[in-house]
Formats: sequence, structure tokens, C-alpha cells
Amino acid sequence: KIMEICEMINMLKKLNTWINSFKQRPHVKRSLAETIQLTSSRYIINDRTVLAVRIGQLSDITALITIQEQCYQGRAPWHRQALVNEMVNNPDSLFIVVYDEGDPVAFVSAWFRQGECHITNIATIPSYSRQGIATCLINQITHIARSLEMKLMTLEVRLSNTSAQRLYQDLGFEPETIRAGYYSDSNEDAVHMVRELSALGKI
Repeated sequence: KIMEICEMINMLKKLNTWINSFKQRPHVKRSLAETIQLTSSRYIINDRTVLAVRIGQLSDITALITIQEQCYQGRAPWHRQALVNEMVNNPDSLFIVVYDEGDPVAFVSAWFRQGECHITNIATIPSYSRQGIATCLINQITHIARSLEMKLMTLEVRLSNTSAQRLYQDLGFEPETIRAGYYSDSNEDAVHMVRELSALGKI
């Protein structure tokens, strides 16, 4: 019996050591893709076409590249490894992707850090432009930003892209500064735009 008691004590000591080591492990932050829910999983255009809207995952990376190539003359500024890194190693990053019967048509990506939501990219393929998809995506991001108690939303847009600037202004963004040579592909300047969430009502 003494031997059994000693063995039990040793087992309890090992269990206690394991529990303490677990408590000391660094906390791994869950990614936004694991915790966020969209306000709607679909968007209707032309009064008939229903688009599927979902949180981006690793399985969507080929779709994200396809959308970029159609929007940027065959180029994908965010290549495959960069997208994988964002989804796997950046818990503050979030992608929302739009599909039409399995075909990728649009996406938005954003970072949520220190009270600020920064839209890193938004793209809609040309054949689906001017149908409110970008507005739908920004509204989804805005809802998420508010739910996370972000105070600001920010983005950059090409200085020459005046139509996008007008859209963002209609959605509450205001131009703040010019960032010289921001776009490495053309050395074009960017307009840095800001939207204060605390002063806004519901979407």
C-alpha cells in the first residue's frame, strides 16, 4: 500500500507540473476569421443574381489571386505566400470574399489593431463593378469594426482614382493626407482617407 501511495503522489506531482506548464504557455490569439460573423451571407444584384458572401479562408487564396489579376491587368499585388502569411500568421487580418455560383467576383481585406480598422485592399472584377458590391463589403467591415469597438477606419486610394474617392466619401471617409509614391508599381501618390466611427449612426 505504501508503494501504491507513493506512485499516486508521483502521478499527482506530474499532473501538477503539466498543468503549471500549460498555464505558462504564451496565449495564442484566435484569428478574426474564427470569431467574426457577417451580417449577411448573401448579396442580391440585378434583382435576381444572388452572390455568396463569406469570410476568406486558405481555400479562397486562388480566388483572391484571380480577382486581383482581373482587376490589375494580370498582376496580383498580393501573391500567394503573402496571402497565406496574412491568414495564418496575422490574427488581426480578415478577408471577405464574394462569389457568383462558385466564380470569385470581389473581396475586401482589413486589419483591426489598436482601435483602428485599416482596409488593406478592396477589389471587384470589372464585369461586376458599379453594382454596389464594394459598398456591401465596406458596410460589412464597418459592422465588424464597430463590434470590435474600433474608433477609426482608414484606407489608401490612388490619387488618380477619383471615382473610388467619391464612393468612399459617400460612405463617410474624408481625405486626410497625400502619401507620396505610395504605390510601388507606378510610384503614384495615394490619398489617405479616414472615417470616424464614434460619430456615426447605424449603417
